Amino acid sequence: YPKLQGMADEIIQAYINGVLRETAEELLAYELHYEISLLNNKVISVRYSGYSDYQESLYPIFILEGISISLTDGSIYTADDLFAGADYNDIISKIIMNTEKYAEYERNLDTDISHYISRNIHNFNLYEGYMSIYYTVPHTIGDYLVFDVSYEDLSDIIDMTVINDAASR
Repeated sequence: YPKLQGMADEIIQAYINGVLRETAEELLAYELHYEISLLNNKVISVRYSGYSDYQESLYPIFILEGISISLTDGSIYTADDLFAGADYNDIISKIIMNTEKYAEYERNLDTDISHYISRNIHNFNLYEGYMSIYYTVPHTIGDYLVFDVSYEDLSDIIDMTVINDAASR
């Protein structure tokens, strides 16, 4: 798992490092990788991926988990924080359903995936200029559907002050 170093506030740094460690440990993965998808003065966003023998399944389960943490106060951001006051699940679903990636999933999986997309966002990661949004699906079709959506496409509903620096680059 990643560790922050050199922050001015060592208490917040220690807290965030603890959250990053606990998140990795809670995934119970026998193989786990991480990627720092965004790091600026305001936020760190980490994407964990790997495999687990979760819930005594016959085959390994793919794990995909994102966490975005404020470097100011150590709070963990949720979709509700990013889309405060908006009915974001419906809006994001409509955006996603008009993407080539959505059409590609439906072609490759040979199934209607709209009911998975119309549910609440499972998780997300912040990146430079966009966010990856994850939806859980049955293991038989891949465990997760992942869609990259630009901040520009979300401009009517996203609170860019949460991720500040990501919007300005």
